[in-house]
Parts: sequence; structure tokens; C-alpha cells
Amino acid sequence: MNAVMAELATLPAKGISRIIIDIGANLDPIQSPGNDTLVLAIEPVVHAGIRRHPRLLVVPAAVSDSDGVANMSVYSSRGGASRQEASSLSPLRTANGEMQIGSQLPVPLLSASRMFASIPKEMSVVLLKTDTQNHDFSIVRATGDALRRVRRIKNEVDLKAGVAGGYVNQSNDICNDFMPYMSRRGFVLTCLITGRHSQQIVLARNPEHLEAFCSRRQRNTGTRWANTANVAGTNRSAGLPRWWGDAYWTRHDLLTTGSCDPCSCVGRRALRA
Repeated sequence: MNAVMAELATLPAKGISRIIIDIGANLDPIQSPGNDTLVLAIEPVVHAGIRRHPRLLVVPAAVSDSDGVANMSVYSSRGGASRQEASSLSPLRTANGEMQIGSQLPVPLLSASRMFASIPKEMSVVLLKTDTQNHDFSIVRATGDALRRVRRIKNEVDLKAGVAGGYVNQSNDICNDFMPYMSRRGFVLTCLITGRHSQQIVLARNPEHLEAFCSRRQRNTGTRWANTANVAGTNRSAGLPRWWGDAYWTRHDLLTTGSCDPCSCVGRRALRA
């Protein structure tokens, strides 16, 4: 890990002026959109299985508020994992070499402050993406003042207060955690979606939609709320296929008006300088 972090200092001399940080990359990190952009993929469990690329650096660690070591619990054969406190470790792989569901393994922790300090100041942080099984908000908060270097952010967030996406001991709520914090840090929500691919549901397209979403959620708790979640910008209601979703944020000074609806082109916008 130390060698990879040290390599970041050499990037400007190689003509690389932009960086995408993909925290919780799993096996399919974001792809670099150009020769001037490097992807820093941070993956603590299946990092060895990530296909290498000239504009990709892989860090075998998890991001936290401090350096150290933590146990992670594997919940899928692809190596998806969530950080947990644990006193014992079980075997990591089955007889055929797959990650064993329910196994736990120790992983190194990389502090968010050290991560950003390792990125040369002259480099533009185009996108910070987190998909860390309910540790997203703690990572964003641990980033602190360095968040001002980031242009756009994508987080996995909890949509229903108290459910926490099936994880425990972490708060990752879109309304109670992200909405007030990101506003204080100068970021504006441009899209909140849930579901997958063709079945995605747009829940908010701007801060006003998000405030309305959170107000409805507060009034309609429990199962009734899930069945009456209003689709942003319409009068149509839809049940939520998942209790978590993806939130996209843009730094306030970078907001522009254009013909592209933010929720229909979030990927393209996220990578644009």
C-alpha cells in the first residue's frame, strides 16, 4: 500500500492531471475517461482480481478516519464485504477457491486524510465515489476540509431511517446525515436514484426534491412510506425496490445549466472536468 501511495507523487510528471477516487471498487472499478486521468481504486478484499490498466492504481485497503487494521465480513462470493468488529476469523475461501460467505478477514485501513495528502495539490479530483456498505458517510466526514478539492461525489446512501441497508452500528442516512453535511460543505444534490439499471427510480433531481422526499419520509414511516415514495418531478408514486440508493453531488461553484437532465446523464457528468 505504501508504494502505491508514494507513486501518486509521480503522476504530474507523467502528464496525469486528474484523478478519480473509487472507494469500494470491488472487481469493476471506474474506467479512466482519458490519458490525463488516473483511477485510484481502493479495494480491501478482491484487489488481486482487478484487471490492471496503465491509468489504474489499486490500493489493497479500506478507507477510514485513521490508519490501522479492521476485520471485514464477506457477504458474497465476489468478495463484497462490510467492516465489522470481530473476535475470531473463519476460513476465507471454499474448496473451489471462492470467497466464503460469512468469513471474516483483517484488512489494512488507510485514513482519508493520508489518502488526500498523497495526491499532489495540482491534480484535480474529478470524482470521489464510495460504495462501502454503510461506511460512506463516515468516509466523507473523515475527509474533512480536503473535500473542497473534490468536484463531484457519488455515495451509496440509506433511504429509510433505521434500516441502515442491513448493516449495524453505522449511520449512513440520506436525510439525517448526508443532506445537512453536504450542504454545509458546499455540495448540491443533482440526483438520487434507487433500483438497478432499467428499473431505476428517480427520487430527487435537486435539493428541493430531496427536502420534499425527506419530509414525506418523516410523515410516512414504515411500510406505508415504501409504497408511497413519490418519483421526483412527477405526481406518480412507486414502491422502493431497495432500502438504499445512489446520491450524486456537485460542488456548488461548478453547477452549470445544460440540456442534459442530471439523473439521466450522471455518469457522463461525473467524469467531465
